[in-house]
This record gives sequence, structure tokens and C-alpha cells, in this order.
Amino acid sequence: MHPRQLAAPAAALALALGLAACNGDPEPKVEDPPPSTSTSTLDPATSAPPTSEPTSEPTSEPPADETPEQFIRRFQAASSAMQSSGETQPYLDLTQNCQSCEDLADEVDRVYSAGGYVELGDELVRRIKRVGGVDGIAIMEYDLQIGPTTIFDSAGAAVDQFPGGTDRFQLNVRLEDGSWKVLRLNRLVDQ
Repeated sequence: MHPRQLAAPAAALALALGLAACNGDPEPKVEDPPPSTSTSTLDPATSAPPTSEPTSEPTSEPPADETPEQFIRRFQAASSAMQSSGETQPYLDLTQNCQSCEDLADEVDRVYSAGGYVELGDELVRRIKRVGGVDGIAIMEYDLQIGPTTIFDSAGAAVDQFPGGTDRFQLNVRLEDGSWKVLRLNRLVDQ
């Protein structure tokens, strides 16, 4: 696959992959969220600045009583660490039969196994909210703001560069044996 097809996922988790459903199940029906559902946001004025260099290794071990919102931040940190390091397993450990997640990990494997690497721009997860749920699956949306990203080949030459921007994603997550798993990940298209 052409490196441009990795860059979009690197820049926005899956822009070029045209994220598809992670399993063959039909699209779940979205129920209205309960009235008490709140929207979580990360305030740049009161939060540490985002970085493409994780301050500590992301872990696939969930904290006690992790909320879906906390899990999304942990999942995105694992995605960023994967794209910055080429180590795909910690990211994949947070998924279950998610085809688009596996496709992204395969693209990262291809770049790094060919001697290339990714310099991922700063990321900021914003506006996480629950939009529905069905059969124990929480349907969540969040915005991902990402800075300029560059993909390099094995000789250190820039293969592709992307200016960055903000995209909205929808995930289906389920608590499995005390740990959240991503079952489906889609980039939402502006209407």
C-alpha cells in the first residue's frame, strides 16, 4: 500500500482507509442517550499540552472503574504510541474484532517493517460523549485534533506530509471481563 494511505490514519486515525465496520454485524440501532449524559472535554487551558512523545508508556491495563471516556483517551494514547513507535500489540490489545483497527495496525507494521517511521503531530482529544447504546455496547463520539504529521522512508526522506486538523470519530465499546474493548471505529463525515 502507498505510504499516503498510512498518513491519513496517522493524521486522523483512518481518513484514507475509509473505516468500515469492525465486524459483519449489521449497524446497531442507536438509542437516545439518557438525559443525564454529560459531555466530557479536555480544556487546553487547564490540561497538560498534548504531545506526540508519551510521557510514559501507555498501558493496556485499565485503571479501576475506568469510564468509557477515560478509555477513549487511553485508546487514543495507545494509537499515537503505536504510530510513533511501530509497536502495534498494546493498541490491538484494546480492540476486539475491529477490522478498521486491525487495518491501521497493519499499515503501521508495513511502514516500520520497511524501515520507515512516522512523526505524529500533537494530539488533543475533545468533546467525548455517549450518543447511544445497545446490548451492552456504548456508542461514543469524540473529536481528535492533530498537528502536522510526516511519514518518512527508510532513508529518512519525507514520503508524505499532512497539515493536521480535526476529525470526529464514533466508536462502539463494550466492557469485557473488566476491560473496555473497541468493537468498531469509524470516522464521521461532515454532512
